[in-house]
Amino acid sequence: PAAKSRGLRVVLDGVWNHVGLKHPTFQNVLLQGEDSPYASWYHFGVDERGRTNTWQAWDRRNGGLPEFRQIAGDLVPGPREYVFAVTDRWMDPNGDGDPRDGIDGWRLDVANEVGLPFWGAWRRHVRELNPQAALVGELWFDGREYFEGRAFDAQMNYPLAFAMTAWLDGRPGFSDDDFIEALARVFSHAPATDLAQVNLLGSHDTARFASMMMNPGDDYDRGAGLGDAAFDRGRPDAEAFAKLELAYAVLTALPGSPMVYAGDELGEWGADDPENRKPIAWPGDTDLAERIGALLRLRQHPQLGPVLRFGAAAWRADNGLLYLNRSLNRHSVVLVANRTSKPLAIEPTGQSVEPLGYRIFHQAEGAWIEIDPASGAAR
Repeated sequence: PAAKSRGLRVVLDGVWNHVGLKHPTFQNVLLQGEDSPYASWYHFGVDERGRTNTWQAWDRRNGGLPEFRQIAGDLVPGPREYVFAVTDRWMDPNGDGDPRDGIDGWRLDVANEVGLPFWGAWRRHVRELNPQAALVGELWFDGREYFEGRAFDAQMNYPLAFAMTAWLDGRPGFSDDDFIEALARVFSHAPATDLAQVNLLGSHDTARFASMMMNPGDDYDRGAGLGDAAFDRGRPDAEAFAKLELAYAVLTALPGSPMVYAGDELGEWGADDPENRKPIAWPGDTDLAERIGALLRLRQHPQLGPVLRFGAAAWRADNGLLYLNRSLNRHSVVLVANRTSKPLAIEPTGQSVEPLGYRIFHQAEGAWIEIDPASGAAR
Protein backbone atom coordinates (compact mmCIF):
# COMPACT_ATOMS: atom_id res chain seq x y z
CA PRO A 1 0.00 0.00 0.00
CA ALA A 2 2.81 2.46 0.77
CA ALA A 3 4.34 1.89 -2.67
CA LYS A 4 0.99 2.25 -4.42
CA SER A 5 0.30 5.49 -2.57
CA ARG A 6 3.39 6.86 -4.34
CA GLY A 7 2.27 5.71 -7.77
CA LEU A 8 4.55 2.67 -7.74
CA ARG A 9 3.74 -0.94 -8.52
CA VAL A 10 5.63 -3.90 -7.08
CA VAL A 11 6.57 -6.93 -9.19
CA LEU A 12 8.36 -9.82 -7.48
CA ASP A 13 10.79 -12.32 -8.96
CA GLY A 14 9.15 -15.76 -8.77
CA VAL A 15 11.50 -18.75 -8.98
CA TRP A 16 9.29 -21.80 -9.29
CA ASN A 17 11.93 -24.11 -10.76
CA HIS A 18 14.37 -24.42 -7.86
CA VAL A 19 15.30 -23.43 -4.31
CA GLY A 20 18.56 -22.80 -2.47
CA LEU A 21 20.52 -25.36 -0.46
CA LYS A 22 19.31 -23.81 2.80
CA HIS A 23 15.63 -24.12 1.95
CA PRO A 24 14.02 -25.99 4.87
CA THR A 25 12.42 -28.65 2.69
CA PHE A 26 15.71 -29.49 0.98
CA GLN A 27 17.58 -29.40 4.27
CA ASN A 28 15.11 -31.98 5.53
CA VAL A 29 15.84 -34.17 2.50
CA LEU A 30 19.56 -33.90 3.22
CA LEU A 31 18.97 -35.03 6.79
CA GLN A 32 16.35 -37.74 6.29
CA GLY A 33 16.81 -38.89 2.71
CA GLU A 34 13.97 -41.07 1.47
CA ASP A 35 12.27 -40.85 4.88
CA SER A 36 11.79 -37.10 4.46
CA PRO A 37 8.20 -35.91 4.02
CA TYR A 38 9.62 -33.84 1.15
CA ALA A 39 11.31 -36.72 -0.63
CA SER A 40 8.86 -36.49 -3.53
CA TRP A 41 9.80 -32.84 -4.13
CA TYR A 42 13.32 -33.45 -5.49
CA HIS A 43 15.39 -35.76 -7.65
CA PHE A 44 18.08 -37.17 -5.35
CA GLY A 45 20.04 -40.30 -4.57
CA VAL A 46 21.25 -41.89 -1.34
CA ASP A 47 24.26 -43.92 -0.30
CA GLU A 48 24.21 -47.40 1.26
CA ARG A 49 23.32 -45.89 4.64
CA GLY A 50 20.35 -44.00 3.20
CA ARG A 51 21.99 -40.57 3.35
CA THR A 52 21.43 -38.11 0.52
CA ASN A 53 24.61 -37.88 -1.50
CA THR A 54 23.49 -36.59 -4.91
CA TRP A 55 20.75 -34.38 -6.28
CA GLN A 56 19.61 -32.65 -9.43
CA ALA A 57 20.17 -28.89 -9.40
CA TRP A 58 19.57 -26.10 -11.89
CA ASP A 59 23.20 -25.00 -12.00
CA ARG A 60 24.95 -28.39 -11.95
CA ARG A 61 24.84 -31.86 -10.43
CA ASN A 62 24.91 -31.47 -6.65
CA GLY A 63 24.77 -27.73 -7.23
CA GLY A 64 23.48 -24.91 -5.08
CA LEU A 65 19.99 -24.65 -6.64
CA PRO A 66 18.11 -27.96 -6.19
CA GLU A 67 15.31 -28.35 -8.72
CA PHE A 68 11.72 -29.29 -7.99
CA ARG A 69 10.47 -32.46 -9.62
CA GLN A 70 8.05 -32.20 -12.53
CA ILE A 71 5.76 -34.73 -14.18
CA ALA A 72 4.40 -34.09 -17.67
CA GLY A 73 5.35 -30.41 -17.46
CA ASP A 74 3.76 -29.75 -14.08
CA LEU A 75 5.33 -29.52 -10.65
CA VAL A 76 4.60 -32.53 -8.48
CA PRO A 77 1.86 -31.93 -5.87
CA GLY A 78 4.07 -30.87 -2.94
CA PRO A 79 5.99 -28.01 -4.52
CA ARG A 80 2.97 -27.10 -6.65
CA GLU A 81 0.85 -26.50 -3.56
CA TYR A 82 3.76 -24.67 -1.93
CA VAL A 83 4.16 -22.31 -4.92
CA PHE A 84 0.43 -21.60 -4.99
CA ALA A 85 0.53 -20.80 -1.26
CA VAL A 86 3.48 -18.43 -1.76
CA THR A 87 1.54 -16.79 -4.57
CA ASP A 88 -1.46 -16.28 -2.28
CA ARG A 89 0.75 -14.89 0.48
CA TRP A 90 2.17 -12.10 -1.70
CA MET A 91 -0.90 -11.29 -3.79
CA ASP A 92 -3.51 -11.27 -1.00
CA PRO A 93 -1.58 -11.06 2.28
CA ASN A 94 -4.59 -11.00 4.59
CA GLY A 95 -6.66 -13.44 2.55
CA ASP A 96 -9.71 -11.18 2.31
CA GLY A 97 -10.09 -11.49 -1.46
CA ASP A 98 -9.02 -7.86 -2.03
CA PRO A 99 -5.70 -7.69 -3.94
CA ARG A 100 -5.04 -4.02 -3.22
CA ASP A 101 -2.71 -4.86 -0.33
CA GLY A 102 -0.75 -7.34 -2.46
CA ILE A 103 1.91 -7.17 -5.14
CA ASP A 104 1.02 -6.24 -8.70
CA GLY A 105 2.72 -8.96 -10.71
CA TRP A 106 5.50 -11.45 -11.17
CA ARG A 107 8.69 -11.80 -13.19
CA LEU A 108 9.21 -15.55 -13.59
CA ASP A 109 12.78 -16.83 -13.46
CA VAL A 110 14.03 -19.52 -15.91
CA ALA A 111 10.46 -19.73 -17.13
CA ASN A 112 11.11 -22.19 -19.94
CA GLU A 113 12.40 -24.76 -17.44
CA VAL A 114 8.94 -25.21 -15.93
CA GLY A 115 6.35 -26.81 -18.18
CA LEU A 116 3.43 -25.04 -19.83
CA PRO A 117 0.85 -27.22 -18.01
CA PHE A 118 2.04 -25.70 -14.73
CA TRP A 119 2.12 -22.17 -16.10
CA GLY A 120 -1.42 -22.43 -17.45
CA ALA A 121 -2.81 -23.52 -14.08
CA TRP A 122 -0.75 -20.98 -12.17
CA ARG A 123 -1.80 -18.16 -14.51
CA ARG A 124 -5.46 -18.97 -13.92
CA HIS A 125 -4.84 -18.92 -10.17
CA VAL A 126 -3.09 -15.53 -10.36
CA ARG A 127 -5.92 -14.08 -12.44
CA GLU A 128 -8.45 -15.22 -9.85
CA LEU A 129 -6.50 -13.32 -7.21
CA ASN A 130 -5.95 -10.19 -9.30
CA PRO A 131 -7.18 -9.98 -12.91
CA GLN A 132 -4.81 -7.04 -13.55
CA ALA A 133 -1.59 -8.70 -12.34
CA ALA A 134 1.30 -8.51 -14.79
CA LEU A 135 3.08 -11.77 -15.67
CA VAL A 136 6.48 -11.55 -17.39
CA GLY A 137 8.58 -14.59 -18.24
CA GLU A 138 12.36 -14.66 -18.34
CA LEU A 139 12.79 -16.09 -21.83
CA TRP A 140 15.95 -15.71 -23.93
CA PHE A 141 14.13 -16.65 -27.14
CA ASP A 142 10.88 -15.60 -28.79
CA GLY A 143 8.15 -16.45 -26.29
CA ARG A 144 5.29 -16.85 -28.74
CA GLU A 145 4.14 -20.21 -27.37
CA TYR A 146 3.76 -18.68 -23.89
CA PHE A 147 1.59 -15.71 -24.89
CA GLU A 148 -2.11 -15.09 -25.63
CA GLY A 149 -3.40 -16.50 -22.35
CA ARG A 150 -1.21 -19.59 -22.16
CA ALA A 151 1.30 -18.39 -19.56
CA PHE A 152 2.66 -14.82 -19.65
CA ASP A 153 1.56 -11.39 -20.78
CA ALA A 154 5.06 -10.63 -22.07
CA GLN A 155 8.71 -11.57 -21.68
CA MET A 156 12.04 -10.12 -20.67
CA ASN A 157 12.78 -9.07 -24.24
CA TYR A 158 16.22 -10.57 -24.74
CA PRO A 159 15.66 -11.05 -28.50
CA LEU A 160 15.47 -7.25 -28.76
CA ALA A 161 18.62 -6.87 -26.65
CA PHE A 162 20.50 -9.22 -29.00
CA ALA A 163 19.53 -7.09 -32.00
CA MET A 164 20.16 -3.74 -30.27
CA THR A 165 23.64 -4.79 -29.21
CA ALA A 166 24.60 -6.09 -32.65
CA TRP A 167 23.29 -2.92 -34.32
CA LEU A 168 24.94 -0.43 -31.96
CA ASP A 169 28.33 -2.09 -31.70
CA GLY A 170 28.54 -2.36 -35.48
CA ARG A 171 28.86 -6.13 -35.45
CA PRO A 172 30.28 -7.38 -38.77
CA GLY A 173 27.57 -8.75 -41.01
CA PHE A 174 24.75 -7.01 -39.10
CA SER A 175 23.43 -4.12 -41.18
CA ASP A 176 20.68 -1.54 -40.69
CA ASP A 177 18.44 -3.76 -42.82
CA ASP A 178 19.21 -6.69 -40.52
CA PHE A 179 18.13 -4.55 -37.57
CA ILE A 180 14.88 -3.64 -39.30
CA GLU A 181 14.19 -7.31 -40.00
CA ALA A 182 15.01 -8.17 -36.39
CA LEU A 183 12.57 -5.53 -35.09
CA ALA A 184 9.85 -6.99 -37.32
CA ARG A 185 10.44 -10.44 -35.82
CA VAL A 186 10.66 -9.21 -32.23
CA PHE A 187 7.42 -7.23 -32.47
CA SER A 188 5.34 -9.73 -34.42
CA HIS A 189 2.91 -10.77 -31.71
CA ALA A 190 -0.57 -9.55 -30.83
CA PRO A 191 -0.59 -5.84 -29.88
CA ALA A 192 -1.52 -6.71 -26.29
CA THR A 193 1.76 -8.63 -26.04
CA ASP A 194 4.07 -6.29 -27.93
CA LEU A 195 2.86 -3.25 -25.97
CA ALA A 196 3.66 -5.11 -22.72
CA GLN A 197 7.13 -6.43 -23.59
CA VAL A 198 9.83 -5.60 -21.03
CA ASN A 199 12.61 -4.16 -23.18
CA LEU A 200 16.04 -4.44 -21.61
CA LEU A 201 19.64 -3.78 -22.62
CA GLY A 202 21.49 -5.70 -19.91
CA SER A 203 20.68 -7.45 -16.66
CA HIS A 204 22.10 -9.28 -13.66
CA ASP A 205 22.88 -12.15 -16.06
CA THR A 206 25.06 -10.16 -18.50
CA ALA A 207 27.92 -7.73 -18.64
CA ARG A 208 26.94 -4.09 -18.27
CA PHE A 209 25.69 -2.62 -21.54
CA ALA A 210 28.27 0.18 -21.64
CA SER A 211 30.99 -2.45 -21.29
CA MET A 212 29.42 -4.48 -24.10
CA MET A 213 29.85 -1.40 -26.28
CA MET A 214 33.55 -1.32 -25.29
CA ASN A 215 33.90 -4.90 -26.51
CA PRO A 216 32.29 -4.81 -29.97
CA GLY A 217 31.79 -7.92 -32.02
CA ASP A 218 31.21 -10.26 -29.08
CA ASP A 219 28.11 -12.34 -28.64
CA TYR A 220 25.53 -10.65 -26.41
CA ASP A 221 26.09 -12.94 -23.41
CA ARG A 222 29.43 -14.63 -23.82
CA GLY A 223 29.91 -15.15 -20.08
CA ALA A 224 32.54 -12.42 -19.77
CA GLY A 225 33.29 -12.79 -16.09
CA LEU A 226 36.20 -11.59 -13.99
CA GLY A 227 38.45 -14.31 -15.37
CA ASP A 228 38.01 -13.28 -19.01
CA ALA A 229 41.28 -11.48 -19.75
CA ALA A 230 40.16 -10.54 -23.27
CA PHE A 231 37.17 -8.53 -22.00
CA ASP A 232 37.94 -4.84 -21.40
CA ARG A 233 36.57 -4.18 -17.89
CA GLY A 234 37.88 -0.63 -17.67
CA ARG A 235 35.84 2.56 -17.68
CA PRO A 236 34.08 2.82 -21.07
CA ASP A 237 34.96 5.71 -23.34
CA ALA A 238 32.66 8.54 -24.41
CA GLU A 239 31.57 6.64 -27.51
CA ALA A 240 30.35 3.69 -25.44
CA PHE A 241 28.31 5.98 -23.18
CA ALA A 242 26.88 7.76 -26.24
CA LYS A 243 25.73 4.38 -27.53
CA LEU A 244 24.17 3.63 -24.14
CA GLU A 245 22.15 6.86 -24.29
CA LEU A 246 21.21 6.21 -27.91
CA ALA A 247 19.98 2.75 -26.93
CA TYR A 248 17.67 4.24 -24.31
CA ALA A 249 16.37 6.72 -26.88
CA VAL A 250 15.46 3.78 -29.10
CA LEU A 251 13.82 1.93 -26.19
CA THR A 252 11.80 5.06 -25.44
CA ALA A 253 10.32 4.97 -28.94
CA LEU A 254 9.73 1.23 -29.28
CA PRO A 255 6.59 -0.63 -28.22
CA GLY A 256 6.77 -2.11 -24.74
CA SER A 257 8.21 -0.91 -21.45
CA PRO A 258 11.84 0.21 -21.20
CA MET A 259 13.68 -1.56 -18.37
CA VAL A 260 16.66 0.02 -16.65
CA TYR A 261 19.03 -2.34 -14.86
CA ALA A 262 19.95 -0.34 -11.77
CA GLY A 263 23.07 1.72 -12.37
CA ASP A 264 23.04 1.67 -16.17
CA GLU A 265 21.53 5.15 -16.17
CA LEU A 266 24.45 6.29 -13.97
CA GLY A 267 27.06 4.91 -16.35
CA GLU A 268 27.89 1.78 -14.36
CA TRP A 269 30.25 -0.58 -16.16
CA GLY A 270 31.68 -4.05 -15.64
CA ALA A 271 31.82 -7.66 -16.71
CA ASP A 272 29.37 -10.52 -16.15
CA ASP A 273 28.76 -12.24 -12.79
CA PRO A 274 29.68 -11.23 -10.18
CA GLU A 275 30.87 -7.79 -11.29
CA ASN A 276 27.49 -6.85 -12.76
CA ARG A 277 26.07 -6.99 -9.21
CA LYS A 278 28.71 -4.86 -7.49
CA PRO A 279 27.60 -1.80 -5.47
CA ILE A 280 26.76 1.21 -7.61
CA ALA A 281 29.45 3.91 -7.54
CA TRP A 282 27.21 6.69 -6.22
CA PRO A 283 26.37 9.24 -7.49
CA GLY A 284 27.75 8.19 -10.87
CA ASP A 285 27.25 10.24 -14.02
CA THR A 286 24.35 12.44 -12.97
CA ASP A 287 24.23 14.24 -16.34
CA LEU A 288 23.80 10.93 -18.17
CA ALA A 289 21.15 9.87 -15.67
CA GLU A 290 19.22 13.09 -16.20
CA ARG A 291 19.28 12.73 -19.99
CA ILE A 292 18.13 9.12 -19.86
CA GLY A 293 15.51 9.99 -17.26
CA ALA A 294 14.20 12.81 -19.46
CA LEU A 295 13.88 10.40 -22.39
CA LEU A 296 11.91 7.90 -20.35
CA ARG A 297 9.68 10.63 -18.90
CA LEU A 298 8.50 11.42 -22.43
CA ARG A 299 6.35 8.31 -22.10
CA GLN A 300 4.36 10.21 -19.45
CA HIS A 301 4.12 13.41 -21.49
CA PRO A 302 0.47 14.59 -21.83
CA GLN A 303 0.56 14.57 -25.64
CA LEU A 304 3.45 12.30 -26.55
CA GLY A 305 3.01 9.71 -23.82
CA PRO A 306 -0.14 8.00 -25.12
CA VAL A 307 1.45 7.75 -28.58
CA LEU A 308 4.66 6.20 -27.19
CA ARG A 309 2.83 3.78 -24.91
CA PHE A 310 -0.05 2.70 -27.13
CA GLY A 311 0.66 3.80 -30.71
CA ALA A 312 1.18 1.60 -33.73
CA ALA A 313 4.83 1.15 -34.66
CA ALA A 314 6.75 1.35 -37.91
CA TRP A 315 10.45 1.53 -38.65
CA ARG A 316 12.81 1.97 -41.55
CA ALA A 317 16.48 2.63 -42.21
CA ASP A 318 17.68 5.16 -44.75
CA ASN A 319 21.29 6.10 -45.51
CA GLY A 320 22.51 5.16 -42.01
CA LEU A 321 19.57 6.64 -40.08
CA LEU A 322 16.96 4.68 -38.16
CA TYR A 323 13.44 6.12 -38.22
CA LEU A 324 11.06 4.86 -35.52
CA ASN A 325 7.48 6.04 -35.96
CA ARG A 326 4.72 5.62 -33.38
CA SER A 327 1.25 6.79 -34.40
CA LEU A 328 -2.07 7.17 -32.61
CA ASN A 329 -5.16 9.23 -33.47
CA ARG A 330 -3.53 11.32 -36.24
CA HIS A 331 -0.49 12.07 -34.10
CA SER A 332 2.95 10.59 -34.63
CA VAL A 333 6.17 10.63 -32.65
CA VAL A 334 9.26 10.04 -34.78
CA LEU A 335 12.68 9.20 -33.37
CA VAL A 336 15.58 9.56 -35.80
CA ALA A 337 18.72 7.79 -34.58
CA ASN A 338 22.20 7.96 -36.07
CA ARG A 339 24.49 5.10 -35.12
CA THR A 340 27.30 6.24 -37.43
CA SER A 341 30.41 8.34 -36.82
CA LYS A 342 29.35 11.21 -39.10
CA PRO A 343 26.47 13.73 -39.18
CA LEU A 344 23.56 12.64 -41.37
CA ALA A 345 20.71 14.62 -42.90
CA ILE A 346 17.11 13.80 -42.06
CA GLU A 347 14.57 13.38 -44.83
CA PRO A 348 12.36 15.32 -45.39
CA THR A 349 13.44 18.10 -43.01
CA GLY A 350 17.03 18.49 -44.15
CA GLN A 351 18.17 18.87 -40.54
CA SER A 352 21.14 16.83 -39.42
CA VAL A 353 21.66 14.30 -36.65
CA GLU A 354 25.01 14.29 -34.91
CA PRO A 355 27.13 11.13 -34.78
CA LEU A 356 25.65 8.66 -32.29
CA GLY A 357 22.89 11.20 -31.77
CA TYR A 358 19.12 11.31 -32.03
CA ARG A 359 16.31 13.79 -32.59
CA ILE A 360 12.64 13.47 -31.71
CA PHE A 361 9.72 14.97 -33.64
CA HIS A 362 6.02 15.29 -33.06
CA GLN A 363 4.21 15.01 -36.37
CA ALA A 364 0.64 16.29 -36.64
CA GLU A 365 -1.32 17.56 -39.66
CA GLY A 366 1.79 17.09 -41.81
CA ALA A 367 4.03 19.34 -39.72
CA TRP A 368 7.25 18.14 -38.09
CA ILE A 369 7.77 19.79 -34.70
CA GLU A 370 11.02 18.96 -32.95
CA ILE A 371 10.77 17.97 -29.29
CA ASP A 372 13.40 18.89 -26.73
CA PRO A 373 14.02 15.58 -24.90
CA ALA A 374 15.09 17.43 -21.76
CA SER A 375 11.77 19.22 -21.33
CA GLY A 376 9.29 17.56 -23.66
CA ALA A 377 8.53 20.99 -25.11
CA ALA A 378 8.62 22.01 -28.76
CA ARG A 379 11.88 23.55 -29.95
